[in-house]
Amino acid sequence: SPDAPAVDIMVNEALRAVTDLAFPDSTGYLNIDAGTYTFDVVPAGAGIEDSVMTIADLPLDADTYYTAVAYNELSMISPIALVDDYSQLPNGTNRLRAIHTAVGVGEVDIWLIPEMGSPSPLWVDVPFSGVGDTIDVPSAAYVLGFDVDNDATPDVVFDVPQLPAG
Repeated sequence: SPDAPAVDIMVNEALRAVTDLAFPDSTGYLNIDAGTYTFDVVPAGAGIEDSVMTIADLPLDADTYYTAVAYNELSMISPIALVDDYSQLPNGTNRLRAIHTAVGVGEVDIWLIPEMGSPSPLWVDVPFSGVGDTIDVPSAAYVLGFDVDNDATPDVVFDVPQLPAG
């Protein structure tokens, strides 16, 4: 949330699993035993009574990866909880998924812009708070363009460095 202070993530109202997490930072995967948990987002250093978002009774399975996203302006903060499926991921590739949480931006198209040749859409009409399907791509550096006004022309372009495969 771009207007939120740094936060702590609390598990079952007591354990601080993440501390002092500020926008736009994120964490890697955390190890948590299988079970059902309640997660709260609180201002950094605050108590459970100051929770701005609660995800109650979320079941987590063993040997499963999850992504959690808190997004929107603080007054309307919302969660997205996703299962990350790495099964049958070919060697030398990465599995990507678009998650649209840019406050104030409507539907977006995300384009692959190659060094040579024509750009091609990876995801089309992803709504705010929407999640695109996963795609597998070779581990490489990419140039991605974001079309925010549906004119098939990227309005913002990002260079994405090569990520380790997997």
